[in-house]
Amino acid sequence: RSIRHLRGYTDGSFLKSMLELSGGALGAGKSGQLFFKSKDSRFVLKTMPKNEAEVLRSILPTYHSYLFASRESVVVPKISKGNGKNSPSALRTFLARFLGLYALEIEGKRTRRVYLVCMENALKTFGSFKPIRIFDLKGSKQGRYVPPNAQGEFKGVLKDLNWTKNEKAIRLPKRMFQQVRAALERDVALLKSFNIVDYSLLIGISSPSGMSSGVPGGRRIWASVIDILQLFNMKKRGERFVKK
Repeated sequence: RSIRHLRGYTDGSFLKSMLELSGGALGAGKSGQLFFKSKDSRFVLKTMPKNEAEVLRSILPTYHSYLFASRESVVVPKISKGNGKNSPSALRTFLARFLGLYALEIEGKRTRRVYLVCMENALKTFGSFKPIRIFDLKGSKQGRYVPPNAQGEFKGVLKDLNWTKNEKAIRLPKRMFQQVRAALERDVALLKSFNIVDYSLLIGISSPSGMSSGVPGGRRIWASVIDILQLFNMKKRGERFVKK
């Protein structure tokens, strides 16, 4: 609740957003979890395995303190032509924002418990800007390419090899680059202290002029460190060995 308030969501506004959910489809990853989105696109609700729910509960006190120490965090820097005057004063954290953890018991022949986590939508549309390309980057090449469809179009969430082939890099003003790097280094250090080393950098990129072609301006970049609830255990060691 205090994290929701930190992000500017009152109890009333949060409840109003969550009263109407859409979706329920499988996510783009291999986890097999279901994803829902609030009507105003502010929040994402997804099912999660019990072990990830336990990880979130275990790291929550430190995670909570970290977010409060990073109050000047930025979610979406705007990249525009010029000298970088649109740069925010501080870039503190790119970690996914967890806003709620719930357990739902479904009665039947056997009572089944389903865990759900509510997060801030890292790819929320801002005005006329919405992401037209989305990348899930892990810093790996193994199995990290999404082929085009029958029409030769790249759809859905793309991966590392798509990035190196199409985008390669995002040019930032020097000061903003330093802030972004420092924020990511702090985030990585925190995750490492939790023994979490398998996660992704989610990047969304808008068209140069937002949704309409006649509006001048820069493009908007979304960035968030996601999938941060998987501990590096023997199972992960085995997966990494098989991939090698």
